[in-house]
Amino acid sequence: MDGREFLKFAKILISGNCEAEYRSAVSRAYYGAFNFARQLLEDWTFDVNKGPGGHGDVSNMFSNCGIQDVEKAANKLSDLHGRRIDADYLRKEDIGKKKTADFYVSIAEDIVKNFERCLDEPNKTNAIKGITSYNLKIKG
Repeated sequence: MDGREFLKFAKILISGNCEAEYRSAVSRAYYGAFNFARQLLEDWTFDVNKGPGGHGDVSNMFSNCGIQDVEKAANKLSDLHGRRIDADYLRKEDIGKKKTADFYVSIAEDIVKNFERCLDEPNKTNAIKGITSYNLKIKG
């Protein structure tokens, strides 16, 4: 499934009128961006942890891809992961408000737009080279 489908669903949820919908929108927005980025890495044959460590793998690889806007998007993805945890598990009131959900869904859309830049050349080749170099450094 294309992660962007989760993002579309997040936009439907923010049209709702209750805290559960707004919190769920933040969660789905994160997973939309995360799954899109994860699929790119897997399509490029990079190993991404199938468990909870996969969240860090995706952010870390794209944070070191060598394309500045994509690296910034990866850092935003990492931040959005924290907001997803807030939305799913913590009682922080601001995360359950429509305005906040709108903001984070917009952030997720921007993240995906930046990752989409890696679908085309020369960004695709440059990202693969940067991530390969990063993986060699951390794995020895």
